Amino acid sequence: MEAAVTGTRAGERGAVSIKMIFVVLLLAATVLVVIKVVPVYIEQRAVLFDVDEIARIAYVRNFNEDKIKLELEKIRAKNDLPENSLTLLGREGTVKVQVSYSRTVNLVVTQYVWRVDSAIVGKSL
Repeated sequence: MEAAVTGTRAGERGAVSIKMIFVVLLLAATVLVVIKVVPVYIEQRAVLFDVDEIARIAYVRNFNEDKIKLELEKIRAKNDLPENSLTLLGREGTVKVQVSYSRTVNLVVTQYVWRVDSAIVGKSL
């Protein structure tokens, strides 16, 4: 019986192929990157959405600069952003807010700095 298992079924003897090891390692690395990066991306989208909402409402309701800065400070505190990461640029016809901050993503073997640098212009729908 043992002599019949030679060339045609040699791959079925319990040994793991190198290709399968690479596929498993690549899949594990992909899952690790997704687990580390997705929360930072979701935070970025939430901050940009909140700032865009404030800029739009401030434009439509004609908020003064102090009220806008107070709302931006609430967003900054809620998302634990650094000082001066949300800057009101001006009120000449529209509300312009600069969003600029970075987060460090620890990827076990290296670190990646996720930078957010966006200008939000509030206007009516």
